[in-house]
Amino acid sequence: MTNLDLLCASAGYEMASAGDDAITKSLGVLQEDGVYAFFLYCKAKNGYDKVVEAAVNLLKKDGICLDVGATPGYFNDSLDKLLLAKDLLEQALIYGRYHAKAKENNTTPAVPAPVDEGVPPAGATTPGRAG
Repeated sequence: MTNLDLLCASAGYEMASAGDDAITKSLGVLQEDGVYAFFLYCKAKNGYDKVVEAAVNLLKKDGICLDVGATPGYFNDSLDKLLLAKDLLEQALIYGRYHAKAKENNTTPAVPAPVDEGVPPAGATTPGRAG
């Protein structure tokens, strides 16, 4: 199972280089007007290339939305895909804002490493066993 939150955090980290202002404005367009308007807005603005690139890469990871960006009507056939894409993009942009603010304060946190869901963390004991 894929950790979608981790994918959003990673995409947000990539988006942070566009700056807090660009990310905040893009997030506003996404929330108010939707996914298609978000991509149009970002494509029309100079300096928003990192936001678009990270957004497209996020939606293509693990086959979430394979052809996003290829055709404007990609989400026409599936409301589920559209809602998932909007939620993922919104979360990535929120994380991107936090990363951008941390960069401004010179306290950039590292992106967490992927977690193997079948392996307990180091030092963890199995319930029911004496440690």
